[in-house]
Amino acid sequence: MSKIEFSKGEKEVIVRKIKLYFFNELEHDVGQFDAGILLGFFPKRLGLIITIVFCMMRGLL
Repeated sequence: MSKIEFSKGEKEVIVRKIKLYFFNELEHDVGQFDAGILLGFFPKRLGLIITIVFCMMRGLL
C-alpha cells in the first residue's frame, strides 16, 4: 500500500479540524501534538480507504 502523505498546509488544516471535532463532539480539548499523532495513526493503521471515508464523513476533507 502506498504511504499517505499530506502537505504542510493540509496537515495544519486537518489537525485543526481534528481538534475542533474532539472539542465540539466529545467536549475534550485535544492538543496540537495529540491531534498530529491521530493524523498519523489513521493512515498507518486503518488504510487509505477507511481514512478517506472517515475524513469525508467528519468534514475533514
